[in-house]
Amino acid sequence: MKRAQRLEMVQNVVEDQERRRAEALAASERRVSEGEAKLAELPIGRFGRVDEVALTVVLLASDAGSYYVGATMNMNGGDYMV
Repeated sequence: MKRAQRLEMVQNVVEDQERRRAEALAASERRVSEGEAKLAELPIGRFGRVDEVALTVVLLASDAGSYYVGATMNMNGGDYMV
């Protein structure tokens, strides 16, 4: 393989990586924008924390949660209420 061909291959790889990085950055910015918009809609004004969900799971899995039968618990910060 000639040097010019190798350089062209390397250039193509670099350009492809730059394009992919730019696409990933744009997608990331869209997700942040969507997340900020969703946060503004939540009546509680914040996203839930892992420990908040975990405590509910522990309750439902324990004897203390044995009376919860066929119930739906919407952990959504008031995003929708049924």
